[in-house]
Amino acid sequence: MSSNFLSLLYTKLVPLTKKILGLFFLVLAVGALSTSAISYLSTTETVYVIPIEGEINPGLAAFVNRSVQKAVENNASSIIFKIDTFGGQVDSAIQISNTILDLDKDISSTAFIQDKAWSAGALIALSCQKISMKNGATIGSATPVDGSSGKILDEKYISALRAKFKGVAEQNNYNTSIAMAMVDKDIQVTNLNSKVPYSNTKGKLLNLTSSEAMDIELSSYSTNNLSELLIELKINKKNIHVVKPGFLEIFAKFVTQASISSILLSTGLLLLLTEFKIPGLGLAGITGVICLSLALGGQYIIEFAEVFELGVFLLGLIFIALEVFVLPGFGLFGIIGFLLVTGSLFLSYVPENFYSTPWNLDRMYGSGVMVFGSSIVALISSVFFIEHIAQIPLLNSILNKSDIFENEITPSNSTPSKQLPPIGEIGIATSDLRPIGIGQFNDSVFDCRSEVGYIEKNDRIQVVGNERSELTVIKFKTIQKK
Repeated sequence: MSSNFLSLLYTKLVPLTKKILGLFFLVLAVGALSTSAISYLSTTETVYVIPIEGEINPGLAAFVNRSVQKAVENNASSIIFKIDTFGGQVDSAIQISNTILDLDKDISSTAFIQDKAWSAGALIALSCQKISMKNGATIGSATPVDGSSGKILDEKYISALRAKFKGVAEQNNYNTSIAMAMVDKDIQVTNLNSKVPYSNTKGKLLNLTSSEAMDIELSSYSTNNLSELLIELKINKKNIHVVKPGFLEIFAKFVTQASISSILLSTGLLLLLTEFKIPGLGLAGITGVICLSLALGGQYIIEFAEVFELGVFLLGLIFIALEVFVLPGFGLFGIIGFLLVTGSLFLSYVPENFYSTPWNLDRMYGSGVMVFGSSIVALISSVFFIEHIAQIPLLNSILNKSDIFENEITPSNSTPSKQLPPIGEIGIATSDLRPIGIGQFNDSVFDCRSEVGYIEKNDRIQVVGNERSELTVIKFKTIQKK
């Protein structure tokens, strides 16, 4: 009986044990899969898409740098750089290139060329670990040229840029001859590993279409759009974060363009000089300060200008204000203030380590030409501008002509035969003198300059100097009678 019992017990327990063990291992398997899935999701961090579009300039470089920093702070596992550019400033492209190359090894970088990656854009694309191109896009043509004349620069620049392209290609395992041929037309593409024979035309810069780049294994993917690239990279769209430039980035990119900077500097300095000469025209000074502040503010946003430059600029404005409101006459304070303002602007346009590359040296020289050239243009233009300001329709409607040109009075220098009143003569200020204005003596009017302080319209004035057809006057009450 015991034998039967044991046999029965065995037949019942064994299947039950197998079921229990099967259930146990099933739970373990599910748990392992769940842990794996959770682990996969946790490592699939947000993928950032950073646009690099339009002219490559310091404003765009600063935007890319901040965007990359944000991606790193948010533990991004991958960054896609969406490129569509004709090129731009080489020093800014090198800055963007270094930002990409300095990424941690665990953050993958992919260039997606939307339409073109020419010149400086080609360097940025090669700085990424992988290159993908939209069908019909192109990459190449990266020889350095003079931005103003469009002429190809000399061998010094070509050699430096060729070496940079080679170094970037080596770091990301691209064919170095392909990279160098984009810069130097005398480089022959060699040692291609692709199955499709390819040779570039010697004497012409290398520029590749999307299909050619795929054939010679420069590009890893050729797609119709970014969505297809995400599928190729096995990235869920839900994990994508597209970076869009904010107002400050858009503003900085706009005002740091060489053409816009030159306009802001010339206009701002011209209006400051005008403020010294036109009495009662506070609008000129305010607008001038705004123009210069916009130029300096753009440099501060892209981190070229620092607190030192801002402090020097503010100190210059203080000296100018002293010259205009406290000690009128374009004298020592005005000159010091003008030099401080232009000096701060020059420093704000000079990159750090300006001696490190030929392009940084060029930037320093270019900054000097732009800032001090703008100063010369402003000085020359101010002569014509001040003389004809009342004839400009827009400004004519803004100016209070009763204060500045009351009754369309013509200055004394327009009637050179008129005899200047002698020293000590007393008259009436027919406009505000800040410090330049108009005064009436007997039945004649003359250009007048306040020697000390601000003189309001209708104040009694007395001549203390009458050289060069301009009267130097002070308020009559300040004269002590003997």
